[in-house]
Amino acid sequence: MHFRQFINTLLIIGLILTSNPLKAQIDYSFNGYITEMPSYGWMQFGSFIDEELTDNLIHNRLNFKVTPIKNLDVALEVRSRLISGQTVKFINNGGFGLMSNYAGMIDFDPGLADMSFNLASSNSYVLNTTIDRFWTEYIIQSFQIRVGRQRVNWGQSLIWNPNDIFNAYSYFDFDYTEKPGIDGIRCQLYTGTASLLEGVFKIDHYNTITTALRYRFNTLSYDFQFIGGYYNEQEYVLGGGWSGNIINAGFYGECSWFIPKYNDQPQTIISTVGGNYTFGNSLFLQAEVLYSSNLKNSSNFLNFYYNDGSVKNLSMTEWTLLVSTSYPFTPLLIASFSLMSFPSMDSYYFGPSIDYSLSDNLSLSAITQVFTGNPDGMNFNNFNGFIRLKWNF
Repeated sequence: MHFRQFINTLLIIGLILTSNPLKAQIDYSFNGYITEMPSYGWMQFGSFIDEELTDNLIHNRLNFKVTPIKNLDVALEVRSRLISGQTVKFINNGGFGLMSNYAGMIDFDPGLADMSFNLASSNSYVLNTTIDRFWTEYIIQSFQIRVGRQRVNWGQSLIWNPNDIFNAYSYFDFDYTEKPGIDGIRCQLYTGTASLLEGVFKIDHYNTITTALRYRFNTLSYDFQFIGGYYNEQEYVLGGGWSGNIINAGFYGECSWFIPKYNDQPQTIISTVGGNYTFGNSLFLQAEVLYSSNLKNSSNFLNFYYNDGSVKNLSMTEWTLLVSTSYPFTPLLIASFSLMSFPSMDSYYFGPSIDYSLSDNLSLSAITQVFTGNPDGMNFNNFNGFIRLKWNF
């Protein structure tokens, strides 16, 4: 039986169990949210691009989880997006030098199973539904196995995660708080009250395999982890990370070493170190630095911003620095600000935002993303402003 058939068979079994009318008591949960987010963007890139773009995003998420029998859980999570406006039209007409097919870019599913569906599209809008979680999990005492589309989070740091070799994400995609998942199998064995041995097998859209082991434990009031595996059938990876506190300040970091399967390719080291501190008045400060040995020659900004992130492409430059702060002016109003520097590009990112809670389930946010500098050797300015109304249910 092929791996794809194996995954589909297990998921079908899970769905049959959840719909079994003979079960008098089935535990289940259902929640989600819907957001309405208009946006305005302005981009100037050398003498080639000078564009103002207005757009709108309606984003809905539905999360289902059932326990048809003891120790067995089945989860299904679906996100739907109606994206409309000038950016869709601009990219469809060849803007930014990206794929001249916005609907195709949105519809692409990097997983083994194609679970992304464009329900409708035109030159100025796309309506897409994606199943980004669909898994079955069984627990036997201290051992659990999860099969299907799932999120595997091996990160210890708060901004960049070099140990997150399975499903890295873009820092700038703030509206996708759940982050992407993978198609595969995850086994976890709890070897103590604070120790865990975990193995993950992932296969993607191109039938490429990534697999790794992680051992996580706690000692001296710190969480440590070590990982080792095989990345995209091209590289072996070794790494580790930690998180804990120095006095009252958080201190954490990660490092991954990628060793090519073939000796004619260079090795890569990606590492990050950071810390944070919360003052008595609730002012929160954070700083983190990222090193990527494979990015000594700066990468393309547009590809970096618009394409999905990967663990080998967490930034654009060899060194990246970030400082951020947040402060609750009232229990209902929180303001935050982040500054990211790309030194070799002489470029910067500014990210101020404000979040206001209108009620228990309703919030209003204003988010700004500003890039300025000289990526690719040309003067660049990019402003994106968003107003988001979010209702949780």
